[in-house]
Amino acid sequence: MSDILLGILYVVILVLLLIVMGVHPQASSHSKFELQRRARRGDQDAQHLLKRHALMRDIFSLQRVIAAVLLVTLSVIGVELFHWLLGIIISLAIALEAGALARISLWQQYSQRLYERYEGRILVLIEKFPTLFAMIRSVAPMPNDGYDIESKEELVAMVEQAGEALSRDEKKMVIGVLSFDAVPVKEVMTPRSVIDTVDQDEVLGPLVLDALHRPGIAAFR
Repeated sequence: MSDILLGILYVVILVLLLIVMGVHPQASSHSKFELQRRARRGDQDAQHLLKRHALMRDIFSLQRVIAAVLLVTLSVIGVELFHWLLGIIISLAIALEAGALARISLWQQYSQRLYERYEGRILVLIEKFPTLFAMIRSVAPMPNDGYDIESKEELVAMVEQAGEALSRDEKKMVIGVLSFDAVPVKEVMTPRSVIDTVDQDEVLGPLVLDALHRPGIAAFR
């Protein structure tokens, strides 16, 4: 094979390597529970995200395997093109800097869009050959998002970050219930000094009610 063809092949493989390394499959910002809830309602996007979540380890493992094969192929061609010493130096430089180059914003956006276009087919391929992907799996298990809530403070923080799932009044009510045992009595009880009374035989007519409302009394017991 001529040096020109080898050079073209070298550039093509280098570009493919940068594309593969620029891909970064994103986990959904929604919890697994929320995705399952939406999927049960027929949300196809949620179903796809659940499948991605389940196969995330295999996606990253496939990415590593393809990157390793491309890098080895690049090194072999580099030695053929530039001879041993220069070829090894160039291959080492690519191995060290390819990740940084692939993370350049515009390049990474292009790589991610290209991946997302074919992600459905990749997931089908992974599901079709589970044994093969189990053999090449090299990524540690993903964290289990079915975690236990270990304190009231953690639950309060989750309620505060609930976004539009709860209204402001609902958040205030839930947080109030969770925090009630730690609230001082003086913060929830009405001081005796601001309590006004009327005789038990007094008729609550317009004059009495007006007299009570005038100083700002807002509740009656």
